[in-house]
Amino acid sequence: MFPRSLVEDNVWKDISISNMFTFAPPPPSAKSERSWGAEFEDHELICVFSRSGDLVPCLLLPVLSTELDPSRKAPSALVIYCHDNGEDLASVREAGYWLVETLGVMVIIPEYPGFGISEGRATETSVLRSVEAAYDFAVHGLLWDARRILLFGRGLGSGPAVHMASTRRNGGLILVRPFTSVRDQVQLHVAARFASLPAARWLIDSLAADLFHNDRDVAHVPGPLLIVHGMGDDDTSCEQSRCLFQSATAADKRLVLVQGVGAVGVELQFAVAKAARALFDKVLAGQEHVIQFWDFEAR
Repeated sequence: MFPRSLVEDNVWKDISISNMFTFAPPPPSAKSERSWGAEFEDHELICVFSRSGDLVPCLLLPVLSTELDPSRKAPSALVIYCHDNGEDLASVREAGYWLVETLGVMVIIPEYPGFGISEGRATETSVLRSVEAAYDFAVHGLLWDARRILLFGRGLGSGPAVHMASTRRNGGLILVRPFTSVRDQVQLHVAARFASLPAARWLIDSLAADLFHNDRDVAHVPGPLLIVHGMGDDDTSCEQSRCLFQSATAADKRLVLVQGVGAVGVELQFAVAKAARALFDKVLAGQEHVIQFWDFEAR
């Protein structure tokens, strides 16, 4: 391992031991048990290019059609959904449609490198590039007004969501069970497990790159900001959400802590839906966005 002082910050992040604890793709068995593409409707699965030229698989929900359903109201906002560890496009499809139905939005879900059908290796840099590609496609491809784009991050996805909300124009940020930083997560789990080892603290401080520094970046999120966390979450303490809420400088912000709920639970979804309608009312109740596009296969 190279001494920390001799490695540039971005390179250090890509080779750091932190990546071992940060990114957890679904097990290979989950992929082999599915016939990829068979569970998706026509035009749901799209691919966009990142600025580095990498191909990024995404879900675009609801399905774009050359003939818009006249009975369905066109969405007034678009949500970029940043998924959690252990998830891929197939496993989060239902969650995406749930947001479509409950909030009346369009949803685009980029998949991280090394997750599902996306090739490559997940690092902070590659994950951010994938989410940035989805954002660029929404703004320049689908012609969405950036002020009507909501960033949504769950678990691991809170990292790229906070980063995007702090650096790109947007209509707001929704976080579900976020963390303050990867280093805090490593300290929480690794240090607690190996606290008896004298070198444990030194290993964390010297080898763990500080990926996704949410507690720093959230101060630059203009808002509105919604944070939802289960108080029974043993993997990511709700205290981290409290810290993020306190660090946030957004004028419109709300923290919702759900009692008796851990890392998963339908109660978290209902809390998001209820609070989002009130906090993002101007975005969700805005002018309809009708997308015109042509059928590429017919050309």
